[in-house]
Amino acid sequence: MGNQLQLLDYVLVPSGMLIMVTYHLWLLYQTVKHPTKTVISINAINRHFWTLRNNIMGSTLLASTALTLSSLIAVLMTSSSGDQSTWFIFGDRCDLFFSIKFFLTLSTPLNKSNILLWMDY
Repeated sequence: MGNQLQLLDYVLVPSGMLIMVTYHLWLLYQTVKHPTKTVISINAINRHFWTLRNNIMGSTLLASTALTLSSLIAVLMTSSSGDQSTWFIFGDRCDLFFSIKFFLTLSTPLNKSNILLWMDY
């Protein structure tokens, strides 16, 4: 009885391994050569399109936010009194440099220091 079980193990274990390796090689072949015939490949294709959609949505949101914040800064800068001497601005306060600083504030990434630089105190 012991020899029969041992012989059975010698036959079934390698057979099971061979079947498993054969299946995975077939699955790899199907995935590479016929990508629309396996669930793995269809999920990969859908994941690719979903990622592309998320990237487009994210870039649209960030662009809208940047435009909104730039418009807000422009409105805050132009709606206060015309007297620039009360503003907290470093350096020269002539119209030329004021325009350059205004342009640079709108063209650089927004952060707290840019907003505080132009606030009316």
